Amino acid sequence: MQDIDFETMDDAALGQTLGKLLRLLEELEEDREMVLGQTGVHVPGSYGKRYDREIEEIQQQIDRVKERLARPAVG
Repeated sequence: MQDIDFETMDDAALGQTLGKLLRLLEELEEDREMVLGQTGVHVPGSYGKRYDREIEEIQQQIDRVKERLARPAVG
C-alpha cells in the first residue's frame, strides 16, 4: 500500500480519501470473510495474515486521515 501525504491535502480531498479508504476496508473485510469463512476448503494460514496486514494498514491510514481532519486548518 502506498504512503499518502495527508498533510498537504485540503479537507475536501481528505474527505474523499477517507470515503475511499472506508469502502476499501469494507470490501477487504467482506472478501476475507468469504475466503476464510468457507468450510471444507483449505486456505493457507498466510492468507489470513495477509488480510490482517492489509486491513491494519488501511485502518492506520483511516486513523491518520481522521486525525488530520480533526485538526484546525492552518493558513
